[in-house]
Amino acid sequence: MENQLAQLRREVFHGSPRIAVAMSEGVDWGDEGWWLRGVALGAHGRYGCALTVLAQIHSGSPWLSQSLSTSASLHRQLSRHAQARVLDLEALDAAVGVVDQGDAELGLAADAVGLGDQVEARSRWAKAVSSTEGDWRRSVRCSWVETEIALMNSDGLVARAAASAALTLSADRRAPRHVAKSMLFAGVAALQVQDVTSAARLLRSALAQAADSGAWPLVWPAATVLARIAPDSVVLRARAASVVTTIASGLPSEWRADWLASLAPVTSVAS
Repeated sequence: MENQLAQLRREVFHGSPRIAVAMSEGVDWGDEGWWLRGVALGAHGRYGCALTVLAQIHSGSPWLSQSLSTSASLHRQLSRHAQARVLDLEALDAAVGVVDQGDAELGLAADAVGLGDQVEARSRWAKAVSSTEGDWRRSVRCSWVETEIALMNSDGLVARAAASAALTLSADRRAPRHVAKSMLFAGVAALQVQDVTSAARLLRSALAQAADSGAWPLVWPAATVLARIAPDSVVLRARAASVVTTIASGLPSEWRADWLASLAPVTSVAS
C-alpha cells in the first residue's frame, strides 16, 4: 500500500491531476489517500467531489488540519474567502506540527488577500515563511501569496521577482501544475510592469501546460487574462467560459449561481 501511496503522491504533485484522479478512483488508502484524492480532484476542477472526499477525514485524524487547509483553498478558488477563513482557522486549531501550522497560516494570508486586508495578509505570510525550510511546496506557495500581496500594493517588480522564484523552484522540482500556476502569476506580474510580450509568452505557456495536465482551474484564468492582450481574444474567452461552466456543473447548486455571477464577464461569452 505504501508504494501505491507514494505513486499517487508523485502523480498529484509531479504529474497530472487527471491521471491522479483516475489512480485514486475507488481506492481506500486511509486518510492520507483521501487527502491526496481531494487535492487531485480540486486540481482537476472537481470542487464539489473534492470537498465531499475531504470531509471524510474526521476529528482526531493527523490529516485533519491538511484536509481543512485544502478545503479552504477550494473555497478560495470559488471566491468564498470568508468561508475559507473559517476553515483555515479550524486548520490552525487542529494543527499537530509546524507543517500544518505553516499551511494554515499561509491559507489565512491568502484569505486576507481575498478579503482586502493587506495588514493581516503580510502578518500571516511572514509566519508561514518562517516554516518553509525543507518544504518546496510551501516555499512555492509562499511565493505565490507574496506575489498576490505585491499585486495588491501595485508593486509589480516585487510581484515579478516572487513569481519568478516560484517558477524556478517549481521547474527544479519538476512539478508541472506548480510550474503552470507560477507562470500564470508571472504573466500577471509582467502585465503590471507593462511587459506585454513576456506576459503573453508566460500566459500561453501556463495555458498550454495546465490544459495538458487537466488542471482546469488554471486554464480559465490564464485564458481570461491572455484574452486582454492577445489577438485571438474571442477564442480565448470562449475557452475560459467553457471551462468555467464545466467546473460550475460539479458545484453544489447553492454555490453555483453565486460563482457564475462573480465570473459574469467570462461566462457571458458562452451565452
